[in-house]
Amino acid sequence: MKYKQLSIEEREKIQELLWQKVSVRDIAKALGRNASSISREIKRNQTEQRQLYRPRLAHEQALERRTHRGQRKLDTDHSLLKYVKTYLELGWSPEQIAAKSVELVGVNISHEAIYQYIYAQVHRGGRGYVKPGHEDLRPYLARYRKRRMKKGLRKSYRIRKGPLPSIDTRPQTKPVPGLS
Repeated sequence: MKYKQLSIEEREKIQELLWQKVSVRDIAKALGRNASSISREIKRNQTEQRQLYRPRLAHEQALERRTHRGQRKLDTDHSLLKYVKTYLELGWSPEQIAAKSVELVGVNISHEAIYQYIYAQVHRGGRGYVKPGHEDLRPYLARYRKRRMKKGLRKSYRIRKGPLPSIDTRPQTKPVPGLS
């Protein structure tokens, strides 16, 4: 079944049935929708003070949210982008950057959003060349790959750390008495 957005008429019907104290499941059956969709709609659009559902306000908010759909946070928030680039260049992973973002910048972002931004800078899903006017941030990732692997195909592999010290350069340790 193909999903479609709730119409204003359906939202008004939800309000009417809520006034009649009809359960969420029965409202969903009356509208031919999934009960979880109706439940989310009610929770998302109830007023905080008196737990009222207002269909006109809900519809306006849904239209407003739809205009922001698909926008990347890093494309719109330049201070957040500067923070991400700076810490990537310092060798931090996207997971570490995301964990500290609220503390350091005051904006929450997920590590997945950072990865998606990095690979969106390159044509053909990371397989091509860098788009004009963009910077290739892939070399700053510890597990540098030209393109991103699909989740099911990812294997564990070593993180590039550069040349490690030789075992010969380690300091000599004194033998512990009684362990020989």
